[in-house]
Amino acid sequence: MKKYELTEEPLCVEGEGLILRRIRRVSDGSLGGFLESERNLSQAGDAWVYGDAQVYENAWVSGTARVSGNARVSGTAQVSENAHVSENAHVSGDAWVFGAAQVSGDAQVSGDARVFWNARVLGDARISSGADILCFSGVGRDFATLTAHKDSECVVRVTRGCFSGTLEEFLAAVWKTHGRRKAGQEYRAIAEVIKIRFRKELNKHNG
Repeated sequence: MKKYELTEEPLCVEGEGLILRRIRRVSDGSLGGFLESERNLSQAGDAWVYGDAQVYENAWVSGTARVSGNARVSGTAQVSENAHVSENAHVSGDAWVFGAAQVSGDAQVSGDARVFWNARVLGDARISSGADILCFSGVGRDFATLTAHKDSECVVRVTRGCFSGTLEEFLAAVWKTHGRRKAGQEYRAIAEVIKIRFRKELNKHNG
């Protein structure tokens, strides 16, 4: 039995010449977001497209993934497992968002980029390859995930728990919260790795 069906409610994708259709859940009649065709959302599992979110071209959403808000997934991009793409985010090209990763805000993930684990890509992130993002899993007192990535101004942004800011702001917060304790030492060591990965962007921003 099908999980959803395409309704007759259309949506024209501006600049793409594509007509999408809103989806409706078969079990209870609730409406979801927009697809170009059934090749965009798995009929199996709990994956769903919510609100006015759009999935089109050869993009694929599966597993228990969610696409919501005004988010778009296009090209041959995939959103799978327990990933969540929301707000005004756009995942395109051959990008893949999976695991328990979150992409939100005005973030753009494109090219052959991979966003996974518990990575959180927020704000106006611009990720087009593996060189634009760096994740550390199992860090800090609660062994969580820290994500560093480039934004639209090529500023390096760090996200960890409820914190999201520049590398300088992150280091200041680490010192204030952890001082010289082990967690602080760990975060400062991670910051040095981030500096190596994003040396060009940091030099440009600080220069």
